[in-house]
Amino acid sequence: MKNLLTFNSVCKALSISDATLNNWIRLNKISYIYQDGKYFFEKSNIENIAENSDFLKSRRNKTFKKGNIVCKGYIENSETNISSVKTMLETFSDFNETEIRLILSTISVKLLVKAKKINITIDENLFENCLSSKIELGIYQDFINDIAGETQEIFSEEKVKFCLALPVEFNKFEDFLGFLYMSLKNVAKRKSNGMYYTPSKMTEKSIEIFKGELSSKTILDPCCGSGNFLLEVLKNNCKTKNIYGCDNDFLSVAIARFNIALNCDETPNNIYDLTCKNIVFCDFLSRKFDFSPDIIVGNPPWGYNFSKEEKKKLSKNFVCAKNKSFDSFDIFTEKSLSLLNENGVFSFILPQSVTNVKMHEPLRQIITQNFSFLYVGFFEKAFDGVICPSVILTLKKQKQKQLNCVFENDFEKCTLAKNRKTGFEFLINISDEEYALIEKICCSSNVFYLKDKCKFALGIVTGNNKKFISNEEKNGFEPILKGSDIERFSYKTPTNFIEFKKDSFQQVAGEDLYRANEKIIYSFIGNEPKFAYDNRQILTLNSCNIIVPDCDKVNIKYILAVLNSKLAKFYFKKRFNSLKLLRSHIESLPILNADENEQNEIANIVDNILNNGSNKENLIKKLNEKIFKIYGLSNEEINLIKN
Repeated sequence: MKNLLTFNSVCKALSISDATLNNWIRLNKISYIYQDGKYFFEKSNIENIAENSDFLKSRRNKTFKKGNIVCKGYIENSETNISSVKTMLETFSDFNETEIRLILSTISVKLLVKAKKINITIDENLFENCLSSKIELGIYQDFINDIAGETQEIFSEEKVKFCLALPVEFNKFEDFLGFLYMSLKNVAKRKSNGMYYTPSKMTEKSIEIFKGELSSKTILDPCCGSGNFLLEVLKNNCKTKNIYGCDNDFLSVAIARFNIALNCDETPNNIYDLTCKNIVFCDFLSRKFDFSPDIIVGNPPWGYNFSKEEKKKLSKNFVCAKNKSFDSFDIFTEKSLSLLNENGVFSFILPQSVTNVKMHEPLRQIITQNFSFLYVGFFEKAFDGVICPSVILTLKKQKQKQLNCVFENDFEKCTLAKNRKTGFEFLINISDEEYALIEKICCSSNVFYLKDKCKFALGIVTGNNKKFISNEEKNGFEPILKGSDIERFSYKTPTNFIEFKKDSFQQVAGEDLYRANEKIIYSFIGNEPKFAYDNRQILTLNSCNIIVPDCDKVNIKYILAVLNSKLAKFYFKKRFNSLKLLRSHIESLPILNADENEQNEIANIVDNILNNGSNKENLIKKLNEKIFKIYGLSNEEINLIKN
């Protein structure tokens, strides 16, 4: 046994998964010894594979650098199918269009057999028979032809046969072909087109609130891809003839049509003509529709790169495109909303920025003028590998607007019944109790706003930090702070230095603001707001910005205390729900006009915090209690903030 390796040690030596090694064994791609119920491998053979194998030369690491990924979460309950796709990507580094089509079309035939839609034998000649059209597929022939397309590129028969030899299983209403297509397709290309896969859990949540009403409804997915939303409504008793979709990727459309035919319970002889009529290869934004759907669902493209010419054309047809900046999901949503029947329902997966970023205000106005909220789901990690908090917006088109909305996030689920005031309609990520407290803070009397009483400044934008920033103090250099240096009330000892040459930097504020006798510095990005006091005229980089109060009879340390309070943290989080702390967020916070004695008392506590690090937390707790009292909060409201 000295010259033999165990199963686990081979996986480690070759940097492959258990599934990959199991598949290599099954396909006789690797020599092994089976003894006492276990696999063993000759050490010399494994070393040779590690150095010379074509499989490993094009394996996972190289593959993933080129942008192929397994779309986790897109299908949930098929370990066999997921394992097979992983093996494909770990074994080969790249797939051209023809190889992808040949793999998809032949596996489609396998799925037809496993779903008992056709009766043929699956054997080692299946690929050649499909390639030469020797198999009689009946009403499914045109579907397979559309997926296969024409063989235009040179393809690797070894690669295709290897992939086709891997096991696959049929699971009803599972978009395995779409999962496979997106996994083989280069991820960089998908991103440039604004294409992202939608995990199955998100498609389920998107229709959950109305899934019992689908049997008599017409449903459109305007960006249907390979049809995962269409399969979800089909699973929930929507009639095949009432399912519509569009996409500008023909292969995705071909897969979507096949998926409907594969999964519908009764397959009419005209199923190909029906799906071709209803699921269309087109540009949704320019297509004219001759019907108004009852329900529109989907996940529109995010971040598509429109050309200048496209933007100019879109600006003539869409309100959201008239602004200089807009996102592709804005106009997809605008058009979708315009198509709906009165009392129709809309449910899209969108980035959370739609609820609070200024760029999307035109879309928010369209929604608040014509729609009521039925469901909102805020999810921080909806898409594996994509850092973009997402929201499911489910809306109802109706003249009499009302709020009776189910709210959900990663931690809770409740019903919102308290109507939001004009300008606050999109505060739908918080409970009724939280909204009532935000409303109370915003309606406080005897307040002032920093918008009127402060100067704001951006930290220095050098244009080249490597060139201008040093981690050593040199002659003529001085300390400069970055965002990570900022703590509540104070800042860390600076570890970066700069020579202040105003004309050399890309963007810089007036030196008088950096050199102010007293100023407040805050971190621009973070999980919680942090504001620090400075009276040393220290410089800051653009990751931490500056507030210079110009408030008669208002103590700067009182302002600092309010900004660092739990009340302000609650306000910023619940009203704006953003990692970025924008100037407009800070300017909107109502600050109570406390009397001189109250301000001085709070300023003294701040001084103690700045001078007494060992007792800092107790002093901050005392400070919060005083600010709660100034704002007149009840015990219930204080508990809401603390929780």
